[in-house]
Amino acid sequence: MIFPNQLIKYGLLFLLLPIILQLFGFIEVSLFSMFSFASFFIGLTIFYYSFGTKNFLAVFFGSGIFFTGVFSFLIKSFLLDITFPLIVAGSIYITGFSLLMVFIENAKKRSVLYVSGFLIFTATMVSLFAGNLKLRSFFASLPEVLIRYWLLLLMAVITVLLLYFEQRQSRK
Repeated sequence: MIFPNQLIKYGLLFLLLPIILQLFGFIEVSLFSMFSFASFFIGLTIFYYSFGTKNFLAVFFGSGIFFTGVFSFLIKSFLLDITFPLIVAGSIYITGFSLLMVFIENAKKRSVLYVSGFLIFTATMVSLFAGNLKLRSFFASLPEVLIRYWLLLLMAVITVLLLYFEQRQSRK
């Protein structure tokens, strides 16, 4: 797995720009949120450059890092109480969805799909019966999160698009 030099440039931009915007008062972002968005970026980049290369370990870890960012973002944004069942369910979800990405990478690995489905089902059962996660509160707080983090989400999309276009031009 070879990453382009632009990855370092965009990674620094992605991490420094929120700090600069916060210093000048344009946004208010916590360190925890920056960790979440950095995990989104790093995981998505590793996944992007690994997908289609048959490097299943990189696809798994890239997905895992990305989903860890999603999980930490959900905890912070929706003010969830960090409980043991939530951590267990989140870890199982992350592993299950990462294995699902490995299956998407190579559809011949049916056993990975079965393990992934089992893990996602198990995490859902843990969430429903032992956790404190409610779908109603999740959807009710989505507009507030979008209003609060729209600029960072836009930066993430722009960064991924820039990486995509640079990678596409370098293949020509």
